[in-house]
Amino acid sequence: QEPVTTTTHESFFSRLQDSLTAFIVGWVLIVFSIPILWFNESRAAQSESLVTFARGGVRTVDDKEPHDENLNCLVHIQGANMHGAARVADKQFDVSMDSGCIKLMSSVEVYQVVQHETKEEREKLGGGKETVTKYIYTEEWSNIWHDSQGYQDTQQRGRNSKPTGLDLGSQTETCRRVEYGGGFLLSDALAEQCSAFRPMEKFGEKVRLKTAGVDFKKSAESGYYVYSRGASSQQ
Repeated sequence: QEPVTTTTHESFFSRLQDSLTAFIVGWVLIVFSIPILWFNESRAAQSESLVTFARGGVRTVDDKEPHDENLNCLVHIQGANMHGAARVADKQFDVSMDSGCIKLMSSVEVYQVVQHETKEEREKLGGGKETVTKYIYTEEWSNIWHDSQGYQDTQQRGRNSKPTGLDLGSQTETCRRVEYGGGFLLSDALAEQCSAFRPMEKFGEKVRLKTAGVDFKKSAESGYYVYSRGASSQQ
């Protein structure tokens, strides 16, 4: 398919106005950069002080059971096992685990027609500028929704579709109670740092999108798929 091409023209006076605006904005950014740098240096100094304080007061303890003398103290535990002790449920799909899950992540993509554009600028006599934009279209999986109604090529408009209420991208739910060792609980901030995800095989042959009641069927390769009006979604 031949690319769709559009051409725009910019006069010398319009370019001059843009240059003056960029010059003024540059000076404003220089003025505001000084207090921002001071603020960042202050935060770095505070962080270094906290790390130094923690190194001096941390205690290495046994993970089997807590002790009263370590209450409200910073402790260090090594080699213990984490365990999700509360239910974790996905917001979009009817997928949940009653225990044993620390973080549950779903990643959603839709097979779409994606518009790509390239720009070429040409100098014109008298100080003007001409911009030639070329649009090409490819079919690909994407975790970002591309609304085809605004595409430059009218033949490509309206080709993309997805189930109602389906949000693309990755969404993560964290367990509200994560136990560590024999008597410790991880804070929410520490639980959020867990990132060793692995595929789960216990959800059966299909999962359902809550908002639209659409079933995603398990593929023989990987993930779950639903097909709709020539397009497909992957979870």
